[in-house]
Amino acid sequence: MFVQWSPLYSVGIDELDDQHRQIIDMINLLHEALPKRDSAAEIRQVLVRLVEYTQKHFSAEERYLQQLHYPALETQREEHRELVRDLREILLRLKRGEDISVRKLLAFLKNWWITHIEREDLKYASWVRRHRSELSPRT
Repeated sequence: MFVQWSPLYSVGIDELDDQHRQIIDMINLLHEALPKRDSAAEIRQVLVRLVEYTQKHFSAEERYLQQLHYPALETQREEHRELVRDLREILLRLKRGEDISVRKLLAFLKNWWITHIEREDLKYASWVRRHRSELSPRT
C-alpha cells in the first residue's frame, strides 16, 4: 500500500473521514496501475475519478465549515482551489498526449493530502468538537 489511512487523520465527521479514505484509496489505485503494461488509460480514468471526487469532498468539507463559521475557511478554500487547478492541468496535459511522471504525481498527491489533512484539516477537528451542536442533524 502506497498511502495508509491512520485514525490519527480523523477529523471527527464520519462523512469527511470516509471521503478522505476514498481519496487515499484512489491514490493507491494510481500506484497499483503504475507497473502495468498498458496503464495510461487506467491512470487517466483513476485521475479523472480522483479529480471529481476531490471536488465533491471539498464541497462537503467547505459546507460543514461554513455552517460552523470556521474562521480559517477561506484558507481551506484557497488550498482546495489550488489543488483542483493543479489536477485539472495534469489532466489537460494527459489529454494532449503529453508525458507526465506518474511517480512524481503520486509523490505530490501523497504529500499534498497527508500534509493537508495533518496541517489544515486537523485544525478544524477541535473546532468541530466544540461546535458540533451547530451542525445539521446528518452529522
